[in-house]
Amino acid sequence: MELINKQVGTVFEYIAILIIYIYAFVYLGKEETEITSIALLFITHIIFIFYCFVKTRFVWKVPRMGHTHICIFGLHISNLFLFVSLTLFARLLYRMDAKFKKITNEPIVLPKKYEDIFDSYKKLFIACFSLLFVLFIGLTLLYPLINKSIDLSFSGLRNINNIIPLFFVLCSLASIGMSSYMIYQGNEFLKFSRRQIIE
Repeated sequence: MELINKQVGTVFEYIAILIIYIYAFVYLGKEETEITSIALLFITHIIFIFYCFVKTRFVWKVPRMGHTHICIFGLHISNLFLFVSLTLFARLLYRMDAKFKKITNEPIVLPKKYEDIFDSYKKLFIACFSLLFVLFIGLTLLYPLINKSIDLSFSGLRNINNIIPLFFVLCSLASIGMSSYMIYQGNEFLKFSRRQIIE
């Protein structure tokens, strides 16, 4: 238990992370800020990935249940998938911004189809990060409540001791699914050619 308490971050660290992400999300919602908002999210997310790895290292030094592994791997895999999807979007936006400025000397104006993909991506990123943040808080602050055996009988499922671990397992699986879909969106976005933009 002492090991867990040593690894738990302060409330101020969590609040700081949340404030930075909220600022990035608000900025992401403004028009014609695609490049700077993606860059801000990219840098912030790299820091969050390392922070998650550092703060959840203690888990490998204490006994773990099977479903706890799902939560841990879900957190890290989803973080990496979000990073890959951000890379795909950032790569195209930076490349197209440079081409746009050479040809029209104006910022990128995305056609409706790709604007819709990007808007959907932004909403999914916010939702997926929210799940990851809840999962991260759970793994660091509520680890003893997550790392309990689950009674899957009908009567056991109503017990709070089962609901908490199941909730975090579902958060983990949902974040993996969402972040996987976001990589698919990034691949769709990469099909965006220079000719399509200019036309």
